[in-house]
Amino acid sequence: MIRSMDLLSEYIKNPTLFRYILGVQEVMTMVFILIQG
Repeated sequence: MIRSMDLLSEYIKNPTLFRYILGVQEVMTMVFILIQG
């Protein structure tokens, strides 16, 4: 589990990568919901 402080420091260092990771997580969540539905 990633701690929020580590996540925050990573965001400050590389916001583009951070947004990409968040986007991937959102897509995976939507795919999971579609499969379950």
